[in-house]
Amino acid sequence: SEMCIRDSVIDRTRRTAGLRKNGDIFLMDLTVKEITINSDISSMSTFLGFVRDASRDVLVENAKKINEDIANLSPTPIVGTDAVGKVLKFNQAAVDLWGYDAGDVVGQNVKILMPEDVAELHDSYLENYKRTGLRKAIGRERLIVGKKLNGTLMPLRSIIKEERKNDQIIYIGYFQDMSDVRKATSYKAVDDLIIDSHPVPLLTMSDAGVILRVNRSLCQEFGFKREELIGSNVKMLMPPHFANNHDSYLSRYRRTKVRKVVGSKRRVEGMRKSRETFPIEIAIEEIVDAERRSTFIGFLRNLCNEIALEQHYKINKACLAISPIPVIVTNRRGMIVSFSKAAEDLFKRSASEVMLKNVTILMPAHISAHHDYFLRRYRQTGVKHFVDAVSITEGQDKFGKVFPIEISIKDVKKVSSVASIAEQLRRINVNSRGHNDAGGIGGGATAAPIASTSRELEEELAMGLVDRLKRTGGRNADDSGTEDDEQEGLFVGSLRDISRDGEAQETIQRNEGISELSPTPLVQIDVYGSVTHYNRAAEEEFQWTKEEIIGRNIRILLPDEIARNHDQYLANYRKTRVRSIVGNLRRTRAKRKDGKLFAVEIFINEIIVENDSDRNSYVGYIRNVTEELRLLKANQVSGVVSDLSPIPLVAISSKGTVVAFNKAACDAFRYTDSSQVLTKNVKILMPDEVGAKHDGYLVAYRKTKEKKVIDSTRFMTARRSDGSHFKAEISVREIVRDGQESTFLSYIRDCTEDLEITHANQIMDVVQSLSTIPLIVIDDRGTVKRVNEATLKLFKIVNGERDIVGHNVRELCPPKIAARHDGYLKSCLLYTSPSPRDS
Repeated sequence: SEMCIRDSVIDRTRRTAGLRKNGDIFLMDLTVKEITINSDISSMSTFLGFVRDASRDVLVENAKKINEDIANLSPTPIVGTDAVGKVLKFNQAAVDLWGYDAGDVVGQNVKILMPEDVAELHDSYLENYKRTGLRKAIGRERLIVGKKLNGTLMPLRSIIKEERKNDQIIYIGYFQDMSDVRKATSYKAVDDLIIDSHPVPLLTMSDAGVILRVNRSLCQEFGFKREELIGSNVKMLMPPHFANNHDSYLSRYRRTKVRKVVGSKRRVEGMRKSRETFPIEIAIEEIVDAERRSTFIGFLRNLCNEIALEQHYKINKACLAISPIPVIVTNRRGMIVSFSKAAEDLFKRSASEVMLKNVTILMPAHISAHHDYFLRRYRQTGVKHFVDAVSITEGQDKFGKVFPIEISIKDVKKVSSVASIAEQLRRINVNSRGHNDAGGIGGGATAAPIASTSRELEEELAMGLVDRLKRTGGRNADDSGTEDDEQEGLFVGSLRDISRDGEAQETIQRNEGISELSPTPLVQIDVYGSVTHYNRAAEEEFQWTKEEIIGRNIRILLPDEIARNHDQYLANYRKTRVRSIVGNLRRTRAKRKDGKLFAVEIFINEIIVENDSDRNSYVGYIRNVTEELRLLKANQVSGVVSDLSPIPLVAISSKGTVVAFNKAACDAFRYTDSSQVLTKNVKILMPDEVGAKHDGYLVAYRKTKEKKVIDSTRFMTARRSDGSHFKAEISVREIVRDGQESTFLSYIRDCTEDLEITHANQIMDVVQSLSTIPLIVIDDRGTVKRVNEATLKLFKIVNGERDIVGHNVRELCPPKIAARHDGYLKSCLLYTSPSPRDS
């Protein structure tokens, strides 16, 4: 046992407790040496103890541990390196930012966190600084680029600090990911550009009427320069009888908050810089910020042209009523928005019976069944089969009588263009002159008035159409079209009853000419399958010439498995008249001259000759869909890729129906299969209080296109399949395809762990505030940034942090030390220049 004591105590330094005379216990470092004195008689040992008070060392060690904990819990990414770039410190926030584990970085050169072009030069930067002492990065806030573990580059804001301890240099870097800041800056620039480029004049003003912002359209409308308006009172845009009372209106609104103008539209007068007054419509909206200060946004619309149209309404209506040409105008969805008096006479229907109804009510069933499809295809593709062409078809009057008509359809792109509609009517008149001169309905008696129709009268007719559309809105409550249909344009159709024409042969020849020019392959066969007509587009698609194919059986264009039974199909149809193919759109395969098969979409219509069924014929309109099917397959592959994504993705239609729900989304919302969600309303993924309002949000967005959630990221509560809720970060993007409704794609991230970390950080803040060890944090100027409760008690600061945070730490030092404290800091931070933040 004596040897064990010697081994554990003698010639060793150990930490133990000491007891002072006054009874205080303190920590000390004890070193024991043995001195042996030998004599002839005996040997005697003397023990010499060296004692050092270790209380301060313990405080320093505890402070170091606290600093280490603070660094690790800091939300700011921190990287510490030595003088040659070896990483010494890599806190948790840095782990989250770069994606590396701390163990994979500490001990490595800091270059692994940089792009290759920067990393190659980094060692030379350190050597230059070591040699010259010239600071280019240290102590300054800079924008740099970092490289994540996965190779992704990211913009960073960095501040590098230098510390010297025991002649050792340590560099400490503080970083901030600037990706979101860059995006926000970019979005703001785009928003500013959009507002300034907006065709509607708009301004913002304070609650005192001071103009804060105007766009280019407003400057052009009122004749002012932007700098003349900004900072001035909005009264300068009003005539005196409005301007004199405007300040009192604002004052009363600030006091009562009773809305008379805000949130509504009204007609008033504006005044240009030239003092000219003109009628305008204003819409005022109020935005209230977090400090309850109001900003008003005003949208203005010049009403000069609209009022002129209103003043001419009666004349326009009369002009439209006396036109001898049956004219029907529909919107892009086929809803009738104008129906002339001549059209009333032709179809035996009044305008009130047909207004805002689908134009298919004027067609026999075999044509109306496919009309909406033709319109939809035209909106999607823009390929003109009937638009800007003259074609022969059939109409049906109120009493069911079917009669042949010749129709000319024009696509008027902008309903607000009076000249454009007038031009369509002018062409209608020219057509009508030709038909009447040739002995059409009405004969020569009506030719003279039409021929004398003036340009002014045509423009009056056009203004009448515009006004009619303005009053009806171009749609009814049952129309599924968007509010922008009218702005997209109108279809203007002029009609001619050819039931009593002696022009049947001329019509046939004209139709053949039209079919020859059609870009769609067209094949006509008789009731026995022999090809009777074959247009130029069909020649190009099938590689057979017209001479080679006319008179031959259609089987030559069909795959073998269809060709062998085709004659029987025709025979069965002649007997039963049961339509399985005729009048329907279907996809199949066709065969070219070289034997190659390709995918087609075909629509077959029957031309019926009364009292002579053997003279009936079938017309097939053929479309090559090979590329379309390829794209469809590519979309299916995209769906598989989406399912492999680790990020929950949810796509919904413009009505809120879920159309895509990937595997990661199933996991996040705890559904076993996407079929449990697809075709259902997305409200099932929301708490009841949010879901109850969601359809209203979608309706409002379709009307206003005002983006509150789209193209932004926000936090909200989501609901799992078991009814439990979780916090989620949701980013929504809108996908718009030509001629199709919008699809909204949502990227979702479960934020439960983020909130737990935030809560843990809050708890640590409380723990630090309750610590019995005084803690003071200062910057390199000596300004106090943070203290805890123990510090306040130690220095007897009675009014809390506000009496010391932001003050210089000299206030806590005796005068002699305080006088020299700045010098101490400068000595420690030799060559350190102030950072932009400190300055």
